[in-house]
Amino acid sequence: MAGKFEVIAADITNNCNLRCVFCFNDFAGVKNHFITDDTFAKVISLLPLVDDGHFFFSCLYEPTIHPRFIDLLERIPPELRQKVFFTTNLTTKISDDSLDRLSRIGIHHINISMDSLRPEVFESLRKGARFDRYMNNLERLVGRFAANTGAGAPPIHYVTVALRPNIEEIPALVEECSTRFLAAINEARWIYWGSHERPAGYSLEWKRRYLASNKQWKKLQKFARKTKLRFILEPPPPNYFEEDGADYSRSDGKAGWADLPLGLSVASSGKAYMIGHPEVNFDLGEIDDPLSFFQERAGELMSLPKTQFRREAMYR
Repeated sequence: MAGKFEVIAADITNNCNLRCVFCFNDFAGVKNHFITDDTFAKVISLLPLVDDGHFFFSCLYEPTIHPRFIDLLERIPPELRQKVFFTTNLTTKISDDSLDRLSRIGIHHINISMDSLRPEVFESLRKGARFDRYMNNLERLVGRFAANTGAGAPPIHYVTVALRPNIEEIPALVEECSTRFLAAINEARWIYWGSHERPAGYSLEWKRRYLASNKQWKKLQKFARKTKLRFILEPPPPNYFEEDGADYSRSDGKAGWADLPLGLSVASSGKAYMIGHPEVNFDLGEIDDPLSFFQERAGELMSLPKTQFRREAMYR
């Protein structure tokens, strides 16, 4: 890792088409901002600074709402595409042409959100989503990826946010994704927000409605130990939600703290900061040669102390 960052998390938008019940982003008053061509060129110039699979093409927001999403992916030099992955909720309008091009893109992998195959549950968790559109996108994508295996089709990783309404369904989702939807890896994880961030509507009532019980987590952990499928489980730390005295979502999972990766977070505006150290920030618009700029400073920046975070605030 000499002269490199552990991760670069770059966003090409500042918005999402959905308002999921577990999301910590505050979209109040947000207007779409899409990365400009000049800023994007500077962002992808940083690809040599990370190892394969360590560049988030879009981290906190939905990349497919960018009107030229596939065009941007195709601007990444082919020899550097294995460094890149992205996460999508797969609920926007995606054309056959876009899926064809995506099936030949040759990036490291794609994360696809997979929270339920029950329409009512899916749409209750993914606010604003249409289950029929999601399934149509998924089936067309899988068909094209299957036809182009070995010709650039990225491996598909399915990510499930485990909550009370869907946690009992997760073993069936893992089986379904593995047999029908080309899953390279299935992952179920705890909610994507930290102890200082809360989703809209967060309250004791919210917790009782959405957070899985200790018994449910233990049952899912038992499945994770026994299954022969590639399944990664990230349970919540014990006692994290004990402040109100209720026994929600305590588990036997690993407790405590983990280290944030040392790397850059880059917004669609070009503003960047060191992950875990927002006081160490930069503006790519003011840097003529970002690669040389950060190569010269990589050693210094990578010597910053690791910042700890609760395990539930993990990257996608």
